[in-house]
Amino acid sequence: MASTLKFCPLQSCVDVSFWAELSNRKLEQYQLSETPVDILGWLTASRHEEIGSLVHVLGSSFAAESGAAVGQQGSHAAPGKLLLTNTLEAFKHVDKPSALQTVGQQVWADVQSGAAEQRPECLSRFLLLAYGDLKQFIFHYWFAFPVLKPPSPFQQLSATPLTAHVEAQHLHGPQELAIAGGSCCRY
Repeated sequence: MASTLKFCPLQSCVDVSFWAELSNRKLEQYQLSETPVDILGWLTASRHEEIGSLVHVLGSSFAAESGAAVGQQGSHAAPGKLLLTNTLEAFKHVDKPSALQTVGQQVWADVQSGAAEQRPECLSRFLLLAYGDLKQFIFHYWFAFPVLKPPSPFQQLSATPLTAHVEAQHLHGPQELAIAGGSCCRY
């Protein structure tokens, strides 16, 4: 029997190391540029239905440019775009629906091209709009997580426990279940 597939809401979590690294890069590298920057977030599945899964950004999130980013154990990489503005006024006037639409179109293009099958993390793209007052060390930010909306709800045709696919001796703890189980599942 098929059941409607439900997606988990995502929540953002910004580590102070992200703001410190962003400050350094803004002063030394980006300066007045408002060119979007590729970053990596780390998606951690929630174990509780009442609590959404988290997307963390850390100081190491900027290593997405070099491919050397290191996340937390039990997390999955989630590619993101950082839109950094130079003024608070520019931050307030960014066309958020258009920016989110652009990221959503990337997700859809990955689905259509087959890239999402090769790299499932492409389905977890996000947008981070930010402005930092570096003199006061005050940051304003807005996270967005695009979602594909099909004409009719996705149906889950069948589900089998993870243990049916992986031998018990390969599983040593809940962290490994989270890694093997996927980023948006409840277990």
